[in-house]
Amino acid sequence: MAEIHQLNQALMSTGTFLFDSIHLGNDSMPFDSQLFACNISSAVSNSQLNAPLHCSCTLFCRGVKYGKDAFVVIDRNDTVIVFGKIILCIVSREG
Repeated sequence: MAEIHQLNQALMSTGTFLFDSIHLGNDSMPFDSQLFACNISSAVSNSQLNAPLHCSCTLFCRGVKYGKDAFVVIDRNDTVIVFGKIILCIVSREG
């Protein structure tokens, strides 16, 4: 997965994409803030995502599978790389 992710990042930086859509896993369902912990619901309501929202434990984006308990780089500078752990994949059906 790391090699595919690195290849995807290189292709994205050149403007060339292999895949152009996002697909949620088979466990996809409409996002309902009443079903999740307050911190997740609050984070989603403060995001720039537009309803309707759907959530899943896995997400396929441009040929890369992202899923619960995986780590992604969310920030970096000259001395520090910041990782984030995926707990839930949430997307707008509008893209």
